[in-house]
Amino acid sequence: MDSYDLASDTYLRETTVHYTIVDSTSKLIAAGAASYRFSSKTNDPKKIVSSSAPTRISTFKVAV
Repeated sequence: MDSYDLASDTYLRETTVHYTIVDSTSKLIAAGAASYRFSSKTNDPKKIVSSSAPTRISTFKVAV
């Protein structure tokens, strides 16, 4: 990222979700972190979550 990116608001931000999946007996099935990059122009938390959900869900499916 350079100063032009900051000035023009065209850089990417990143969010990371840490997760743990356990079964009904508390046995660990999977754990890890899923990251997602999104536009710096997106400031609505609902839009950020909804646009990153498919990426996170596919990550979880791979982990399990």
